[in-house]
This record gives sequence, structure tokens and C-alpha cells, in this order.
Amino acid sequence: MSYSDVNEGQVGAPPPYPAGQAGAPPYGQPGVPVGYYPYGAPIQKPPANGLAIASMVLGIIWLWGVGSILALIFGYRAKRQIRQSNGTEGGGGMATAGIVLGWVGTCGVVAMILLIGVVAALGGKTATQFVPDSCATEKQTITAASEAFYAQNGQYPADTSALVTAGLLRTVPQDYEIAGSAGLVVPIPNNPGLCS
Repeated sequence: MSYSDVNEGQVGAPPPYPAGQAGAPPYGQPGVPVGYYPYGAPIQKPPANGLAIASMVLGIIWLWGVGSILALIFGYRAKRQIRQSNGTEGGGGMATAGIVLGWVGTCGVVAMILLIGVVAALGGKTATQFVPDSCATEKQTITAASEAFYAQNGQYPADTSALVTAGLLRTVPQDYEIAGSAGLVVPIPNNPGLCS
């Protein structure tokens, strides 16, 4: 007696297997659809593209701009290779990270070059080299304030504090004073300031 004879006429009975097969094929055997993973089976990711890894690493370490440029080159090549691999290579996220870091680093290099150009255009002057210019400006300001004081009062001020009192200067200058009744502006003798 066969299985079909026993279950004949019963509703919901499983159909008989073809002759020669003892049961359903186990997991992983031929006939399992591609991309189908049984419950609990680990999903294997495709290996990461080497250029994608190199792009991300070079974008991180920067190397004075050289790493950034290489990160861009490797990142764009890796993206193309991953796209052409039809899913056999991974690492698209790393390639994108390398491209972004490469652009950030390249912009940093450009900004640094522009900064160096601006400094070179200024003649490489430091803050202490601009002091003579500020001293000349201070002397000119005091001279102009003295002339304005003379125009208002008919005489030159006795000292620079009179210019502050008259509202012609905000503060008493530290490096210059007015000498004599002619309103001559001269450096303060033995002054430890920058203009003496």
C-alpha cells in the first residue's frame, strides 16, 4: 500500500513526492532561488574594493593635500569599479567618504595657498613692522586735533590732555606730546612706547 492509497480522498493531504525522492531538498541544495537565505543563515557581504579603502584612509590622513588629491582619484575610480562589478564588490560608502574628505582637504589646501598669497602680497610685514605706520598716523591725528583746537580757541593747546578735554581726541596719546606754543607735535622723550 502506498502513501497515496492511505490518504486518498482526505482534504489537505500533502501530494506524494516523485518516485526516488525521500523528502524535500535540504537548504543550500540546487533549486534554492538566488538571493534566498534561509532563516538564521548569515548574509555574506561582498568584499570591499581596495581603492575605496585607500580613498577613505588618504582622505583622513590628508598628507598636506597630496592625500586629499589621491583620495579624490581613488574614490572616483572605486565608485566606477563598484558600479561595474554588478554587486561582487562593496565599499561604496567608504569611497563616498574618501571623496568628501578629499574635497574638504583640497579646499583647505586652496585656502592655505590663498592665505600665503595674501601674506606675500603684504610684503611679509609683521605686526611690529606696521608700528611706524601707526606712529605716523598718531602724529598726524594729534597735529590735526591741534590745528582744530587753534581754529576754535586762537591758540595751540598746552598739552595733549587739552585736546581730550576739548573733545578732539578720545584718549591721551602715549607716544607724542605737544611742545611749545607753536603746537609742534614731538615724541615724548625717554618714553618706552613704540614710536620713540
